[in-house]
Order: sequence, then structure tokens, then C-alpha cells
Amino acid sequence: MLAGRRLKAVFALGAGVDAILSKLNAHPEMLDASIPLFRLEDTGMGLQMQEYAVSQVLHWFRRFDDYQALKNQALWKPLPEYTREEF
Repeated sequence: MLAGRRLKAVFALGAGVDAILSKLNAHPEMLDASIPLFRLEDTGMGLQMQEYAVSQVLHWFRRFDDYQALKNQALWKPLPEYTREEF
């Protein structure tokens, strides 16, 4: 897969390094041993994923889509709030 390419290094920016390592252990010919494999623990993606998850929970919990639908109909009425138990 990687053999024969003019690689100087392999940088893994996300998940999947363990799978690469297990493949390399089973098939060492896939990557020359002189080419380093770097695993970047956190390139800011962890925080981005947390923020995305929070935004989606708030989007649902605060009924943004329901209020947008009302706005599109030029209506305004408060909607019942969801409880944490409903989440």
C-alpha cells in the first residue's frame, strides 16, 4: 500500500493509527522501517468534536428547527420545553 512511494514520514491526524500499526505488524513490507509514523494525539479535533456535540444537543434541546418552521410561517408561539429526562 505505502511501499514504493517517496514518503519521508506518515502523520496520522485522527483515529485509525492502531489499525495502521496492526497492518504494519502483519505486513511489514507495506512501509519501509526507516519511515517514521507519527501519531498526533490532539490537533484540536477533540475540542471541535466536543463543541459540535454540544451545539447539536442545544439545537435539539432548544427546538431550533421547530422555531425555524414557525418563523417560516410568520408565526410566533412558545413551544413546550423538553426536559432532561426526554433527552
